[in-house]
Amino acid sequence: MRRFVHHVPAILVLLMVVAVPGQVGADEWDDGAAEGVDAWLTGSMTSGADLGAPVAIAVDPNTGRRFVAYHDVTNNDLWLVYDVGSGGNCGPNNRFSCRLVESDADPRDYVDMAVHSDNASIHVHLAYHSSANVSLEYTHARILSAGLFLKETQTIHQNAIFYDVGRHVSLALDADNRPHIAYQTHDFLGSNDGLHLASYVGNDSGNCYTGSDFDCSVITSGDGVGMYASLAFNSNDLPRVAYYDPVSGAPKIALSDGSTWSFTTVGQPGKDCGQHVSIWVDDALSLI
Repeated sequence: MRRFVHHVPAILVLLMVVAVPGQVGADEWDDGAAEGVDAWLTGSMTSGADLGAPVAIAVDPNTGRRFVAYHDVTNNDLWLVYDVGSGGNCGPNNRFSCRLVESDADPRDYVDMAVHSDNASIHVHLAYHSSANVSLEYTHARILSAGLFLKETQTIHQNAIFYDVGRHVSLALDADNRPHIAYQTHDFLGSNDGLHLASYVGNDSGNCYTGSDFDCSVITSGDGVGMYASLAFNSNDLPRVAYYDPVSGAPKIALSDGSTWSFTTVGQPGKDCGQHVSIWVDDALSLI
């Protein structure tokens, strides 16, 4: 299921703390400089009752522009905020632009995003868990040079009976800037939880459902498997997923060779460590 929207700007609120290099020229820049950065930007991006949980941040590697996605708990809406310097519609001196991504999205605890840009536009990829639909949702938003905001939202994995789909989402882009999403399905009645991967294939050729742009596959399953998933790609464009395994009480890494998955336990099993993991990958290592 897809929803295409041409959106007009709206208003919103949040606190941003970001270390950034470069020139500063606004009141919200701290006077002190930390090692390796020129200053810290701390300030309210937008304000209101019960905003900002969950929250995700991403930086466009080409432009350095910062993006924040967050949940408006009062209205159950998902919002996107990004720095435009001036001429925006929210934040101090209208420094930020605030955009409604999806109304009544109810993302609750799980949202993630990644950003890239080309000559025509900035592409924002968002994945989130819809508590209302018990599903995994994906939005591709494009910000054109003229400020036009276009977006398409589709359901990737719909809820099944007695399953909560799309928890613990983690979104990453491959070398071709195609989005991939690691996520958990939770079995309400038993221990058949699962860690899944949804990969963009396009052209309505995916297997998640008829007409989907994503292929969905199971990485592994078991009691509590897939909690706190974190996805990254190595230099060979192969996915690595870190997650917490409550049965062993330790974090694990799932490594793909392109066709099969292998698994490595990190740390000491039985110590109940490794919740809220995050993975980073270089040419040789997977670090969590």
